[in-house]
Amino acid sequence: MLFKTIGDAIAAHYDFRTFKPQDFLTTAWAFATIGFDHHILFKKIGDGIVSRDILQQFIPQQLSNVVWAYATSCDNHPELFRRIGDEIASRDNESRVFFHLVSIKYESTIYLISMDFSFATLFDSLVTSWRETQ
Repeated sequence: MLFKTIGDAIAAHYDFRTFKPQDFLTTAWAFATIGFDHHILFKKIGDGIVSRDILQQFIPQQLSNVVWAYATSCDNHPELFRRIGDEIASRDNESRVFFHLVSIKYESTIYLISMDFSFATLFDSLVTSWRETQ
């Protein structure tokens, strides 16, 4: 009940326009780590990241942690995942990001399998980008 109340308060009252990448990440990570699925909050986090177009400010570990948080909480945000895939593909260090996401896939396989096509699209984009650098 406590985390529902906290999640409701964050989703309703926080101004996501002022969030920095670490703020988005920490919020999603905290809820995923404790295992509390707050779908409204995760939608707001994803919408906040997408609307601000700030993925280029995320370091590779932050990108992978955002994907991990969504996979762990079984939440889905197709536009966020598409943009993360595009961001990863546009970077020079795809292999480093790819490594972080492969680690997430290994640790959260059951969650990734249960996600819809948008996760498959993200990983297909990563595999293609990684193969092109080999």
